[in-house]
Amino acid sequence: EATTSLKPPTSDALIEIAHEALLDGWSRLRGWVDDARDDIRAQRRLAAAAVEWERNGLDPSFLLRGARLDQTKAWEEATTLAISKVDRTFLDESLAVQRAALERERALERRSIRRLRSLVGICVAAALVATTLTVIAVAQRGRAEDGAREARARELAATALAQLGTDTERALLLAIEAVETTRAVDGTVLRDAEEALHRAVGAS
Repeated sequence: EATTSLKPPTSDALIEIAHEALLDGWSRLRGWVDDARDDIRAQRRLAAAAVEWERNGLDPSFLLRGARLDQTKAWEEATTLAISKVDRTFLDESLAVQRAALERERALERRSIRRLRSLVGICVAAALVATTLTVIAVAQRGRAEDGAREARARELAATALAQLGTDTERALLLAIEAVETTRAVDGTVLRDAEEALHRAVGAS
């Protein structure tokens, strides 16, 4: 008659199985320990900074700032560790100072933008005034030049008429010059110059 015997595993086999299970769980355990260790270190750094702040009479210069504050805030939002009341007050005060500083920067930026816009407006207005004055000056200079040409043409015409009785050839040349003084610039001919020319031609 055949019989089946079930032998219990040897002690060596049990040790080997336990060893493998321990090795398998150890990596996870080690990860948990490392994470907890980093968490505890962050908590201790916050607590040490809070103590230093209190020890120095709540001096704002001992508050967290910049990247250190950002890292601590991110840690505080993710951690499961309890934070003491002092640490919480310290962190909240650091964040409040940071917000106030950011608000001041924004206010300065808005003020700078307003000043820049005002300066641009003043520059545009000044440019318009300068352009207007230039146009006026050019127009006035043009009128002055026109007036000077007309006066010169009248003077030449009067001289031509005065020369009719003594030197008709010279009178004709002066009358022609009187006509050309204005006609060569804007195409106009003064009545005085035209009359002087007609009389000089008739007398020649």
